[in-house]
Amino acid sequence: MRLSVLLNGLTDETIPDIEIKSMTNNSQQLVAGCLFLAEQGIHSHGLDYLSDADCRKIGAIVYQTGYDISRFSNYRHKMIGVDKLNEKVSAIAKRFYQPQLGQALIGVTGTNGKTSVTNFIAQLSGYGVIGTMGYGDIKHLNELSHTTPDALSVQKILAELSSYCDGVAMEVSSHALALHRVASVAFSVAVFTNLSQDHLDFHHDMADYFAAKSKLFAFASVNTAVINGDDDYGYRLAKTAEKNGKRALVFGQDERVKHFAEYVAVSNVKLSAQGISATLSVHLADYQGTEQLQTPVWGRFNVDNVLAAALALYATGQSLSDLLRKASALHGVNGRIEPIDLGANTIAIIDYSHTPDALDNVLASLREHTDNKIYTVFGCGGDRDKKKRPLMAEAVNRSADIGIITDDNPRTENAADIIADILTGDIDKSRFEVIGNRRDAIRFALQQLSSGDMVLIAGKGHETYQIIGTEKTHFSDHEVVREWLAEQER
Repeated sequence: MRLSVLLNGLTDETIPDIEIKSMTNNSQQLVAGCLFLAEQGIHSHGLDYLSDADCRKIGAIVYQTGYDISRFSNYRHKMIGVDKLNEKVSAIAKRFYQPQLGQALIGVTGTNGKTSVTNFIAQLSGYGVIGTMGYGDIKHLNELSHTTPDALSVQKILAELSSYCDGVAMEVSSHALALHRVASVAFSVAVFTNLSQDHLDFHHDMADYFAAKSKLFAFASVNTAVINGDDDYGYRLAKTAEKNGKRALVFGQDERVKHFAEYVAVSNVKLSAQGISATLSVHLADYQGTEQLQTPVWGRFNVDNVLAAALALYATGQSLSDLLRKASALHGVNGRIEPIDLGANTIAIIDYSHTPDALDNVLASLREHTDNKIYTVFGCGGDRDKKKRPLMAEAVNRSADIGIITDDNPRTENAADIIADILTGDIDKSRFEVIGNRRDAIRFALQQLSSGDMVLIAGKGHETYQIIGTEKTHFSDHEVVREWLAEQER
């Protein structure tokens, strides 16, 4: 593609008349004749990493203005400055990769539940996914480093997925929205799951966090908003969406969901070892009636997640009744309230819950399954929101019998300092143990179980690594449980 086409309307500078066959924003992936996009990041600029040899190799350099380019005087003929390039990379990449999907693109945002909703969408429809667990079809996922990749990678992945998936459901993080990673992604349907404290190391406060999430619903391409009306932020968002002329499909158990033109009211929620069920009072533009939801996944909150997935697909033109029937064949998501039968009437639950609200919800659901003891192994990530650490302990204190505090990706922080922060919560410390080594903590919890007891192993879910310092080493909660179980069976 000609460079002039890629940058049309994005800069007033002279654009070299050259053909671009590849592009990158990673200085370690440069190839001869490529286009290098040099953005201003949070801590550095893309031009910081270019050597003379790199500049000789590159076909053209598009850089974010405001950077002193005097050291690049020999390569000025290759350089094109673009104001606010980081806001325009998505458009440039879309022009280059030209993703073409046959079905509506669905974006899912919220603090908790994004992975489950996108996974349920994929199970119900054959959609591909992009998110925390990777991208691709759900049986063959490619690893990602971020929930929502950078702007260039998003468009490249969408183009790849369009070759074998009709539609895509994407997890859209608040970081992605704040940093313009999805600025030119043509979402048709936007889903809001819930909002609770997280990422306040990045966002100034909850208002800033909500403002970032809300951006998805302001996209001109979004025609339908699927929103959890039980959530206070969701209720506000649904009101705004309706006011702005968007179709709002609101669901929940609170009576206020009936304030909207189109809604699904949830009642009679029941949990069992076989899964969850609920009665749905449906009031949509083309269908009013009563439906039953019956699905073999655990967790009261999964009523919301399954319903969000079904309504998102309904918004693309599929039959809600058919989708709810298909929900009877859903399976749980790896590392999301995932039960492992330990024998002797004991169960381990592996879950990704790493926010206070997620822990509250998972523990509340587990409490409905047992009157016996619930042990909870948990920790908090290093170099992340410190304010939520004591709140995590308080969530465990409310609904679990015993909390076992351990390491969970301490990164460059001192693990003991993280645990000390957790212990500042308003908790009964006599019901908490501290075992820093995560393997030892899990094994300790498993050894305590008596008939009818459960252990929740929280925070990592599907992850297969532990980050200590800057080094990522292999670690799997699943493997620790299964190794322990194999030892008991010998």
